[in-house]
Amino acid sequence: MDEASLRLDYWVDTRSDPKFPLWVIFKEIGHSQTKCDHLPYARRSLRSIPELLKQLEHLAPLKAIAKDLNVPEQEVRAALWYAAWILEHVPPEKSWQEWNNRVDQAWQDGILHD
Repeated sequence: MDEASLRLDYWVDTRSDPKFPLWVIFKEIGHSQTKCDHLPYARRSLRSIPELLKQLEHLAPLKAIAKDLNVPEQEVRAALWYAAWILEHVPPEKSWQEWNNRVDQAWQDGILHD
């Protein structure tokens, strides 16, 4: 199996279920009851997404981003924190677990890569 086959299988299994995220998201972001305190995580680094979003606040040039978006810097900061909060409080769909395990295994087997 290669990435294209796995991606096609994912599409076939999930195309009629709007609760599943796009492959480009699911490939990189995992959800597990045993990893990262049950929070969504970056599959490569095994770091929680809410924590990455909170750290982004301190690393990203929020003033420049806000200017480019033509919104106040406080709104950009609040958007990051809101996204982190939602991820911490809304559990992933239980139906994702089987695919989550398959994609994690594909990363471990070297099927998925940059």
